[in-house]
Amino acid sequence: MENSTVKVFITLAIAALLITDVDSLIFSTQDKPITQNLLNQPDLIVSQINYLVEKPGFFGNRTVTITAKIQNLRNATAGNSTTEIKITDGVPPVLLIKNAPTPPIIGFGSANVSAVFMLPPGTYNATITADINNEVNESSESNNQAGNNTIFVT
Repeated sequence: MENSTVKVFITLAIAALLITDVDSLIFSTQDKPITQNLLNQPDLIVSQINYLVEKPGFFGNRTVTITAKIQNLRNATAGNSTTEIKITDGVPPVLLIKNAPTPPIIGFGSANVSAVFMLPPGTYNATITADINNEVNESSESNNQAGNNTIFVT
């Protein structure tokens, strides 16, 4: 048996599996093998976050544009999805959330998504989550979030 392959033989029981970092998963009943190659699924991550603070606007608020680079780590195209951009500050936190449509991303490609917020001066935390609604069937759903990114609005 290859090191990157896990074989599971299901007889009469229902099996629940938690599998991570596996290239290939083979389910086999006695006469009908089913193979799912996890490398053939996209894997979206937030690989970069930038923000731009513009001049004061109404009531001293600043226009803050947050741009996130969503990257596909695998050689399979990810379809349309939604990226959540969440801003919090202090205790109790003020919570602002915007959802940005994310276009299809080819294998090993990337796309930038942006959201604009009007924020008063202060210190904020941004959390970006790719594929927030699980619209894309990914090889790993556990690496879609980048959090605790500090934004200083002066």
